[in-house]
Amino acid sequence: RVRLPLADVVHVVGGHQRQVQVPRQLDHPLDPPGLVGEAVVLHLQEKVAGTFGRNGRARAKGAYDLKKVKFPVKYIAKKPQDITFKPLGFNSEMTARDILERTEKGKQYGHIIKDAKTYNVWEDASGKILAFEPITNSNEAGNVTRETTNVFLECTGDSQKQLNIAISVVATA
Repeated sequence: RVRLPLADVVHVVGGHQRQVQVPRQLDHPLDPPGLVGEAVVLHLQEKVAGTFGRNGRARAKGAYDLKKVKFPVKYIAKKPQDITFKPLGFNSEMTARDILERTEKGKQYGHIIKDAKTYNVWEDASGKILAFEPITNSNEAGNVTRETTNVFLECTGDSQKQLNIAISVVATA
């Protein structure tokens, strides 16, 4: 069993934000064996995406260190050449094209958006890219670790019902 401290979660639905209390300890018999810390969060996100999101095709989800996010947060379309940030697991900045060509997630999900003229991103009030949907989160805000005490969760998709279920599963896990 893995213990991962989680705390207050900001839940945003339809542009409205509310704070939800979740257990500070994740100690669940269904925790994946051999995974610790942030690997548990990533595993849970992948499972939720596969179950509710048809493997990223219609939905994306993300968990972010709330201390590293400045509100309000926007979900916007940007030209590929205007997207540059450090993707999760990387210490150097990459362009959107580089992320699609050089990262595992870019290769896995890039076909979904390859012909698009613009790409969807989550951007905070300071202009920092939090996520490049449905490919990857940023390494800075999207790197949830054992030291993270407050988490911002987002879920993007085309079915409010499925989104509510998916975000509830992640928030209460």
